[in-house]
Amino acid sequence: MELLFLSLELVSVAVGAGSAFIFDTFFTLSLKDHKIQPHEERMLSRISLFSIISASLGLLVYTFILALQLESGMIGALDIAFAKIFLFAIALLTALTLRKIHLKTLLRYQKTHFHLSLTFGKHDDSIVSTAVFSTLSWIFLITLTALEQYKIAEDISVSIFGVTLAYILIGLVGSRIALYFKNTHLS
Repeated sequence: MELLFLSLELVSVAVGAGSAFIFDTFFTLSLKDHKIQPHEERMLSRISLFSIISASLGLLVYTFILALQLESGMIGALDIAFAKIFLFAIALLTALTLRKIHLKTLLRYQKTHFHLSLTFGKHDDSIVSTAVFSTLSWIFLITLTALEQYKIAEDISVSIFGVTLAYILIGLVGSRIALYFKNTHLS
């Protein structure tokens, strides 16, 4: 049973991270030419679906793993389990936000104005920030999974508070850097 959950977790992290990295990159770069082509829209919709399914699967698997840990009295790994549940939830939220809100808003705007004008920049900023937090969620999930699999997490103190604080701080700094890059290089 443990091997099944480990396999599901690793598949969800690998597929989710890969699809999220591709989706976030293509979505952000599609803003460069100020037009989302029909083939880009189809590709973005398909790729984002993999990220959503993977984050949902990871969330379900780790919630079940947490329940098993609580039932068996394994309280040593609870912080990592709670951190992963938090990160899978954020990954799911950002994937849904990018697919259901940002992509649809951009397509509506483009349909009305036939392109994404430079005046649409404020919405671009929230897209870039959401993509940064999406990518960061998966990077943290990969890191925590590696720490857990190689038993490094037992040697260092991994706490839900530490993971959350690091995630927020790195996300804010990463968003600022990404927005600076977007404003100076992609406009």
